[in-house]
Amino acid sequence: MFAHFGANNVCTEMTKRGALLSVPVPVPGFPPAVGRFYPQTCQSALNEDRKTLSLWLTGNGYGWTPATQKMGFECSVAVEYKPDFHKDGDTIYVWFDVVDTPSPQFRITHVEQAVTNAALSLYPMEWFAGQLAQSFVAGQLAKGFTVIREDDQDDFSLGRLAVGQRPVHPWDVEGSDRFTFANETSEIRGLQQDFLGPYDVDAKDRALYLKMQVSGPPIDVFVVSKDVGYAWRVQYQNASPPSGPPAGAQIIQAGQTPPSGFFEGWVRVPQGAYYVVLDNSASAGMVQPPGKIPTPFDPSRALTSKVNYLVQMGDRP
Repeated sequence: MFAHFGANNVCTEMTKRGALLSVPVPVPGFPPAVGRFYPQTCQSALNEDRKTLSLWLTGNGYGWTPATQKMGFECSVAVEYKPDFHKDGDTIYVWFDVVDTPSPQFRITHVEQAVTNAALSLYPMEWFAGQLAQSFVAGQLAKGFTVIREDDQDDFSLGRLAVGQRPVHPWDVEGSDRFTFANETSEIRGLQQDFLGPYDVDAKDRALYLKMQVSGPPIDVFVVSKDVGYAWRVQYQNASPPSGPPAGAQIIQAGQTPPSGFFEGWVRVPQGAYYVVLDNSASAGMVQPPGKIPTPFDPSRALTSKVNYLVQMGDRP
């Protein structure tokens, strides 16, 4: 059943959009690393004898740590999963448990504070990169994941959820007739950005619905096409400070959240794919992040914004 029902869809799901990462940093006293990993290619193979599924992923992304501040990276990793499932009424739980802990090939492509940050003089960059790779990507994939399949839509969580458990989401969307792309919490460090998506809008007469609860300073919010968002993200991963959108790029929608407040809106979009860009920098939009005094644990010169966000697709109003 799994070979027919789920195996061929895993790579499609894995490469649809970026994965939110928040993992411990291997330096005592430092806060977690936060960022995203965007799988770009994926291959899968079933081993009928072992009853396992193997994935080979390559991709890139960005992270933020006190030792590096913003960091761009490329990564490739192979993972072998043992699938299992349980049917509970109309709900099917599909589990992917890791057979072997993955060892990723991890290459740092950009570091914002490679020279000036004192932590890097205490911990060699090669060691730090290796440790971060294990925590940042392998540590996440090694948890395995759970897919909860229902009639209206699927839900996803890292790790193995027991039957009856649900992933923790900041927003309650029970009973909604909209498709939920993301229901998560992100920390956008001072003078940084975050790229949500890309999200596929599968038909005409649709809209993207956004709901956000911000703790901290206000941020700019942009909706852009997949092509514009990808070019902007690559630009962000490979250079500092953050930049605005690529020259000549069309901004479908732009707005600002209130400080420590609630933001809600919708955007009419044609069929296609879109990024939602959150900007806590002085490089794009109208918001200028308030300054702060840098510390060893947070060397940024601007405050962090914590954002609970909900991104959905539904019919146009």
